[in-house]
Amino acid sequence: MNRSSFFSVVLAITAPAQMAKLVTVDGRAALRIGGRTTRLSPDSLLERKLKLGDIDADRLFHQWLKDDDRWSGHAAANEIRYMDTQGGGVGAAFTDVVTMKGGVVFGVMSLKCHGPSGEPTRWQILVRKAAGSNSVEWVRQLSELPQVLYRPSPQRLYEFRGQTLLLDQGGLFVFRPDGNIGGKVADIGPLLIPRGVADRRFIVFGPEQRGDGGRIVEAYDSVKRRMFTVLETALGPSWKPQPSLDDVYIGDSPYLQFSAQIGLDGAYSTFSVRLPDLKRHREPATLWPIGEYGFEVREGKVHVYRFPTGREVQVLRLPGKTS
Repeated sequence: MNRSSFFSVVLAITAPAQMAKLVTVDGRAALRIGGRTTRLSPDSLLERKLKLGDIDADRLFHQWLKDDDRWSGHAAANEIRYMDTQGGGVGAAFTDVVTMKGGVVFGVMSLKCHGPSGEPTRWQILVRKAAGSNSVEWVRQLSELPQVLYRPSPQRLYEFRGQTLLLDQGGLFVFRPDGNIGGKVADIGPLLIPRGVADRRFIVFGPEQRGDGGRIVEAYDSVKRRMFTVLETALGPSWKPQPSLDDVYIGDSPYLQFSAQIGLDGAYSTFSVRLPDLKRHREPATLWPIGEYGFEVREGKVHVYRFPTGREVQVLRLPGKTS
């Protein structure tokens, strides 16, 4: 083999198996690698606003708000009515929608205050639309979950390989087409917040602060049907601070991307953890994961890196950017 042929083979081995492409999804810029596509402004940062027939969620909520019995009595209903008079009021959106056997559609109506902070309220309502109907009926209120400012409403309905799960009452339950719950598949701690689905398989919870100041990230594996700890940090002595998880980036990928504050000087480190083997790797930047790759948008360009090496493999210029 001559020198030219040797380097051609090396290049073929080290180049990404599927080159990234910029595409448009629902009018928004997105990145596609192989069979996976993610928007450049990932949906995990945005409130989900889904359609449930032609029903206006906000109008329906305000109709239901007149009925004390739906809100566990007059006092609870009055609390929501008072909140509705403050700032921009309380708004509603359908944040989860699943179609079950027989064509019945279930959804979750989530409520938010419309003030400057977009502070979430604690109410999420399971709703149902019968097949062929254009009306939505109240099923029941769901149990309260911790909610975080500037975060989307917690996802409650999940679909994995023909099975629908409902997050409610401190656990994940099999969800039946009649709206009732079946067996519990996992216990969910009261402080765990669902943050997203990774690799179309794992529900990721956290990071959430424990009572001792440490933080924990857990995940539910829909294939092996078990919960497991992804990452856990302890609050160290003041002279030896431990990493404080700041955030976790979740996408259509087995890799979770973390940024963690290290030390008292506030320096940040970025690293990835692969599910389910939990192998950890340092990364060059805070990357949004997609398959075996991660990307960041910087100075009008999309920089694509290969997990787990952290090597930059491609740079794409955004349309209309010349520098």
